[in-house]
Amino acid sequence: RWIQSKLFEERINYIHQHEWDAHQLSIDQCQALGNQQVAYFIQRDFTFRKDHEPILRRTLKPSIEPSKTIECSRSIWLPKYWIVERTYPLPTERIPTVFAKHTYTSEQEESQRRLIDSNVNYLCLFISI
Repeated sequence: RWIQSKLFEERINYIHQHEWDAHQLSIDQCQALGNQQVAYFIQRDFTFRKDHEPILRRTLKPSIEPSKTIECSRSIWLPKYWIVERTYPLPTERIPTVFAKHTYTSEQEESQRRLIDSNVNYLCLFISI
């Protein structure tokens, strides 16, 4: 185990040390062959990936918090009282909701699933009787 962990660490170190060798080698070969334009664009890609990409990845990383939360003042234990309505596009349409009583295999589930457009908003109205 000790040898395996040391070999793994050395592989990681080697990868980090030679991470940009392919870019540099291709730039050198393109310049040696006289392909200045190709070497220029590879150099720009190399500079962007090395200097700017890590910063952009950190700043543009998606937020961990959800973008939309729904809080209900009342909890309903029986889902048969749930009412699901499609609010966009207008007019508002009530969608019949059926709860699965069995677990299906993937083929059966795909044949029985009703695909719904992803950019449709839903509003759940909770009614207690």
